[in-house]
Amino acid sequence: MTARRSLSFFACALLAMALPTAAQAKPGPVVKPKSLHLRATLPASNGYYVSLRTNGHRQVIVSVAKDDFIARYTALGKVTRKGIEADFGSFGQISLRFRSKSRFRQHSILAPYLPPSLRNRCKGREPVGERGLFLGNVRFSGEHDFTTVRAHRLKGSLVRSYRQVCRNNLRAGASAKISEEDTLIGAEAQRHGTLRFLLALEISVAVKQEDLSLTVALGGLKGKVGRVAISKIQLVFDEIDTIQASPLGRRPVTAEVKLPKPFEGSASYLEEGKAPPTWSGDLKVRLPGSGLVPMAGPEFEAKICRSSGSKELRRCLQSLLKESALAQGSGSHSQPLALARLSSLR
Repeated sequence: MTARRSLSFFACALLAMALPTAAQAKPGPVVKPKSLHLRATLPASNGYYVSLRTNGHRQVIVSVAKDDFIARYTALGKVTRKGIEADFGSFGQISLRFRSKSRFRQHSILAPYLPPSLRNRCKGREPVGERGLFLGNVRFSGEHDFTTVRAHRLKGSLVRSYRQVCRNNLRAGASAKISEEDTLIGAEAQRHGTLRFLLALEISVAVKQEDLSLTVALGGLKGKVGRVAISKIQLVFDEIDTIQASPLGRRPVTAEVKLPKPFEGSASYLEEGKAPPTWSGDLKVRLPGSGLVPMAGPEFEAKICRSSGSKELRRCLQSLLKESALAQGSGSHSQPLALARLSSLR
């Protein structure tokens, strides 16, 4: 595996941590309750990859992805082994019945290739799956029709999960190395029920005994349209310097951030005296269906983390997580930005 490809995998892992999840994994025993999951891939316009999945007997999720952009639309509906019924309001309607064709045992595809420290060791009955067809009607359109879905017959699967008790060892498997130059800036603003957020990080990564500098930026929003919860995230990662910060320990603390496309403009961080830090500028990110979304301004709250050591950065990241409206869910069924996970990187 090339160094560049390894960086790509690492950035995708950060994206996965940033995406909304029902709960953040923590070291120690984790109880996985009995659940039902239906999945299908949907045909979509304009080159987008769209998938449908359910979580339990009520939550129905449509995920839209293209390149380094991902969006999730979540609505409450009725989910059984017989099918899915969900009303996505102005975005569309889903009415499908499931016809089973064959059964299979559900196993983790990656588990055999992961080191023991990264595996969830679980006790309990393994999930059982069924492959088959979804028949009925799917009608979905993103904002301003940036992508549309029309389908009546889909291949898919149904998985029944049973209660399991797992031992989670994620913390032991982290492979990133923190150096004195590592800098993270988190900023967010909430207005009229919509939360905008930005996470910009420069970090040193050890790949095959080689130290590489990686910039990862996540910009997006969370909100609701009617009863549909929406989250959108744009990822940028590259081997470039995008954060120019004042020397460690110097006051006032300043930083300039300029990110590549689909971000536009720049933002400035200033922290001096006892006044709250300011996050100003014309930094924006282009999100499909939402246009150019401001990522800086007087309404934003911001914080910077600088590492003179792993313990100091860990404390700062934990503080960011505790104070963030993202970590508190902000009215949806999820918790994006798993900064606590990032704090465990060594």
